This record gives sequence, C-alpha cells and structure tokens, in this order.
Amino acid sequence: MAYRAIARGAVACAAATSAVGALAAVLCAGPATAAPGTINWTDGSSQFTRTISNTSPKEGDVITVSTQFARNSIVDEYIYSIKDEHPACLTYVAGSAKMNNGTTDYPYEDPEVVPNDGGSGYVGVSFSITNWPVMNRPLAHQSPVFSVQYKVGHDCTPGTALTTGMEYSGSLGSGHYSTQGPSITVSQSTTTTTTTTPPPVTGPGTGTGSAFAGLGSLSAAK
Repeated sequence: MAYRAIARGAVACAAATSAVGALAAVLCAGPATAAPGTINWTDGSSQFTRTISNTSPKEGDVITVSTQFARNSIVDEYIYSIKDEHPACLTYVAGSAKMNNGTTDYPYEDPEVVPNDGGSGYVGVSFSITNWPVMNRPLAHQSPVFSVQYKVGHDCTPGTALTTGMEYSGSLGSGHYSTQGPSITVSQSTTTTTTTTPPPVTGPGTGTGSAFAGLGSLSAAK
C-alpha cells in the first residue's frame, strides 16, 4: 500500500478583556469556543478521516482525536492494529481509547501508551484478525472509528503548529501517516494590566492644606 503525508494546520488565538477598578490584571483565556479540524485522504481503496475536537486549545484543555476508516471498494479490509501519534507534550487521558462501529463504543482500558518516543508519543491498540472489518458492500457497511483523548501540557509551545498522525496495519497492508494531521496550535495566554487614575479631590480651598486652615485659626484664638 502506498502512503502519503500531508500536513495541514489551523491556528487560532485571541482575546481582549477590559479591567474595572483602580488597578486590575486580567488573564486572556484565549478563544471562547473550540476550533475543530478535519482532514480526509485516500490511499488506494482506503479512505481516512481524522478529526481533532479543538485545534487551538489552551494549556489544561482536553482534546479528542478520532480516525475513521472507510472503503471505496467492495473488498473488505480487517484492521489489526492502530497507533495514534501525538506531540509528546500531550498526555493520554486514561480510559479514553475506544473503537466505535457506528452505533456502539468499545473502550480499551489497557492500550499501549508511549508518552515520548523521540519527541512524539503514541497510543496503540491491537485486535484479533476478524474483530474490526471495514466494509462497503451493498448489504454490509461498516466504517469504524478509533478515538482517544489528550490533555494539553504546559510544555506545549504556544503559537507553534504541532503535528499529529497515525499508522495502522490490516489485512490488505499497512499505512504510515505520522504527519498527516490535523495539527494543533496551542493558544498563548497573555496578561493585560489597566491603570485608572482617580478623580481629583474637590472641596473648599485648594488641597488638604486649605481644608484644615480653619482648624489652625481656632487654635490660635484660644
């Protein structure tokens, strides 16, 4: 099976807030809504769709990465193993790995989790040879989806596109798409400080000296 690699990224960041009071420090929390990203590609008679729930997350956010397997041929393919590849600054959320057959989730409680393998990590699962067919026949259709979740770490460099990808093996061969995407770009938080100048004090005379002038006169009269 031939394989290709296409990297595409989405960058989003944003935001401004106003301060209230004499002195305020406001933390810019970034985009108010998630910016999902999807990429589709074909390799031979296999079709793949990868989706990331938020391609511009903040530190501490949890994102979901999913890969759908489909066929444009009536010849079935059986998936044997999948590795979801991710930047090392993302941490796998325990218990989140699962397969879906279109109607039901099948969690995998003990996947192979490699946090950092030379700058990137992966979450891998393996199946028996007949567990997960990919079918596109008139009376039999199935396009399974593998998904995992990651928490965005403090060591993800803000403003830099971080690539994701996957590889798999099956009954018709294997595919390696380590940089296929989508990529994520972590939003950078900024701190804005606003200073408000208080209004001048008003009253009889000019300044506090005039305000106490009368008291001075009373003391002298005793």
